[in-house]
Amino acid sequence: MIALGIVLLALAAALASARALGPPPAVQIGLATLEGLLPVPAAALCGAVGGLLLAVGLLRRLSAAPAAAPRVQPRAATAPAGDLRARARSVVWDEGVSLDLDARGPTPVRLVLTQAPPGRVRRAVGQLGALLAGGALPARVVVEFSDCPPSELPRHHEVQGALAAHLPRGSFRVVSQVDRVDVLFPEGRGGG
Repeated sequence: MIALGIVLLALAAALASARALGPPPAVQIGLATLEGLLPVPAAALCGAVGGLLLAVGLLRRLSAAPAAAPRVQPRAATAPAGDLRARARSVVWDEGVSLDLDARGPTPVRLVLTQAPPGRVRRAVGQLGALLAGGALPARVVVEFSDCPPSELPRHHEVQGALAAHLPRGSFRVVSQVDRVDVLFPEGRGGG
């Protein structure tokens, strides 16, 4: 609708300039015939309809724009490492989903998905996001995919979208690897 409005406005400008500059005789005959059929000059009609379509299209686009998500402040890493472990025990994971916590290892939090279809992947990563939102953020989380069927979206987009439902997007960064997605929390210092 917006594109059609712009085209009609451009046509109105072309018609108005053609009339002002004195078009070739063939164009004059065509314009005279067209304007004989219309109650108003063709340039004015195209301009009015184009402006209306453009305005309606822009209003539709603005009303269809998603509302801004509420700002969530990232949590400072103040909770003890055992807090995440205690909260993780209360989560019921789907079949093929496991959470490994190793506070001393290079990867304090590792979510392993085995033969998980895309819906189960999003659900498990969302559960992980809710779990992480409840306390201190670790420095790094790894989401591993083992024999998982392909998805329509790239894995890192799935992980980012599922986590963003629970954590502010600016509080983490995802890095795609061959069979895993690394999630880095620049502010994270504990919670593993």
